[in-house]
Amino acid sequence: MIDLTIASLLTDDPGPFGAVATRPSAIVALHDRHAELRLADPATMAALRNESLRRCQAVHISSNSSAALADQWCDEADLFADAARSVETQAPAGLRSLVLYLPQELYGLAIAFVRTLGERDDVLIVAELTGHPTADARQLVDSLCRSVGLEPR
Repeated sequence: MIDLTIASLLTDDPGPFGAVATRPSAIVALHDRHAELRLADPATMAALRNESLRRCQAVHISSNSSAALADQWCDEADLFADAARSVETQAPAGLRSLVLYLPQELYGLAIAFVRTLGERDDVLIVAELTGHPTADARQLVDSLCRSVGLEPR
């Protein structure tokens, strides 16, 4: 369904993708970008809109795909946003703490959800620190801790 929506949007307004708009690989690439962009925070989306024409068009296609499918589609981004809103209004009954075990990559809306839980209950992050920057989740852990005003231990 997303691929068909992306293809339709490319047909209507290919922008800088005009030369490749009908190629299946372009639609697959934009679908992949759409999945990433859906999880991004609003500040990242705004920054991408101000970069290259291709990035701006990818954000435009992603946003329009989401709008076109809003009534008939639910994805991971919708689940994170709904879960965060739910926790903001009422913490889940019986939840005393969250253990985030070996996080590797979390993006905008996932981080926002963990932050929302952390504002209500304890969050324990178990992270493996190998000393190798590309293997460690150190930046993620530090970012999550700073977002709720804690120091990593």
